Amino acid sequence: MSEPFDIFADSIQVVSSQFSGLFNLLLSSPIPAVSGALPEQERLGTVRISLETMKMLTILLYRQIKQIEGAVGAEIPISAQALDAIQVGVDEWQKFWRQPETE
Repeated sequence: MSEPFDIFADSIQVVSSQFSGLFNLLLSSPIPAVSGALPEQERLGTVRISLETMKMLTILLYRQIKQIEGAVGAEIPISAQALDAIQVGVDEWQKFWRQPETE
């Protein structure tokens, strides 16, 4: 078994199939990209998980973020440009994060 790792990633690629999912953890270059070009990124590692784990991770992350936002009294802002980069519309984003809490 390989050693556990501790890294900082500022970007992620999510890939899934009918059987599993994976996350490529990426780190952007500190050198700004030329206007109109995509920034260079280094792949730091890949995490492979089952679809069941991916789905459970989604709710755990959602709860953690809502708890943090509640504790600090502010939402974590995400720009429209960042949403465009992951092909998520502002309406879809707001609908997801404005879900009523059901417990």
